[in-house]
Amino acid sequence: MSPKSQDRSLKRLPEILGEISHSDSNPGTTSHNCQKSLTSTRAVKPLDLPAHVKIQGSCDALDSLGGFQIEFDGPLDLESTLECGQAFRWEQASGPDGYTWHKGVIGSCALMVRFNTGSSNLLVLHDKELGSFESKLGQSQIKLANKVLHYFSLDDDLKAISSYLNKRGSASKGIIDPVIKEAIRHARGLRILRQDPWECLVSYIVSTNKNIPAICKIVRYFCKTLGLPAGLGEYTFPSPEAFLAAGHDCISDSKCGYRASYVLDAAEKVAGNQVNLDFLRSLPVDNACQELRKIKGVGPKVADCVLLFGYHRLDVFPVDVWIARAMSRFYFDGREISPAKAREEGMKRFGLFAGYAQEYLFHYARNVLDKT
Repeated sequence: MSPKSQDRSLKRLPEILGEISHSDSNPGTTSHNCQKSLTSTRAVKPLDLPAHVKIQGSCDALDSLGGFQIEFDGPLDLESTLECGQAFRWEQASGPDGYTWHKGVIGSCALMVRFNTGSSNLLVLHDKELGSFESKLGQSQIKLANKVLHYFSLDDDLKAISSYLNKRGSASKGIIDPVIKEAIRHARGLRILRQDPWECLVSYIVSTNKNIPAICKIVRYFCKTLGLPAGLGEYTFPSPEAFLAAGHDCISDSKCGYRASYVLDAAEKVAGNQVNLDFLRSLPVDNACQELRKIKGVGPKVADCVLLFGYHRLDVFPVDVWIARAMSRFYFDGREISPAKAREEGMKRFGLFAGYAQEYLFHYARNVLDKT
C-alpha cells in the first residue's frame, strides 16, 4: 500500500469500521480522523516546576530546564511504548516530582517525558539553553510540542484502531478475535513511534542477533562518540557523514562486530544518495523494502521494522522469533511456519493496522505468555 492510499484509508476509518461492524448501532461516532493536528485538537500549556530540585544524572538545578504539557485524549503507556524494543535511546530517570520519567532524544533535543494518567497530560522537560539556541533557528516551544506529538503518534486513534483489529482479526465477520483482544488489553496505550528513518535503519542493522540491552549500548556509543550535544547530558544520533568520517575501527569499538561493515555500507549509500530515505516515503511497501535491501545487512525483517517504526507504514507486519511463534500458536494450530508465511498472514488478517497488531502480539508473547 502506498502512503497516500494509507492516508486516505486512515481518514475513512470510521466508515471502514462501519462496513465491517455488525453490532455497532452508530459506528461513525466511535472513532476520529487519525491525522489530527496539535494546534486544532490539543492544548499545550507551560509546565509549572518546583524550584531547587535536582534531576538525577542531568542538570544541577531545575532553573536550567524548561517544560510544557500536552493535553490529549490518551491513552499512553510510555513504559510499553519505549521499552518494547522499537526504539533504543530511552531510559528511565528520576524526575523533579519524585516520579519516574523517561529520558531520550527526539531529533536534536533531549527530553524527559512522563504521562499524567490523572489529567491525561504528557509532561515534557527540556534544556532551556538548547531551547533558546534552537529558537534562533525558528524552533519555538509549540513546534517542539508538535515534534513530540508526531514522535509519540498521539494523533493515532487507538480506540478506533483496536476496534478495527478486533473485528478484522477474526476469520468470521462480526466475531471479535479473542487473541488480539487479549493482546490489546495487556498493551493498552502502547503506540508505534515515528522515529527518524536514518537512526531507525542503523539501530535495526546492529540489532540482528542482539538483545535489547546490547543494542541500547551500541546505539548510545554511537551517539556519545559521534553525535552532537542535545542537552540533559545526551547526544544526537550521528549523520551518515559522521559514520564515514569515523571509519571502521571506531564503529567496531561499539561492540557491534561484523555489523560495522553494514553500518558503513548504509552510510555510504545514504550519503551518496544510492538509497534515498526521503524517496521511500512515496513508494509502495514492497518497493520500499527492495530499496532498503540494497544495503548490506538489511533483510526482510529489518526492512519492515524501518518502514513501520521509521515511516509509520502501519500496514507492515515485521516477523521475528516471537511473532513467528505467536502466529503459529494462535493462527496455524501450532504448525511450523516460515517468516514469510507469518508476514503474509499478518498483513492479510490485520490489514491497515497490521503494524499495531504486530506490536500488540509481540508485547503479549514476550511479556505475558512467556511468563505464564
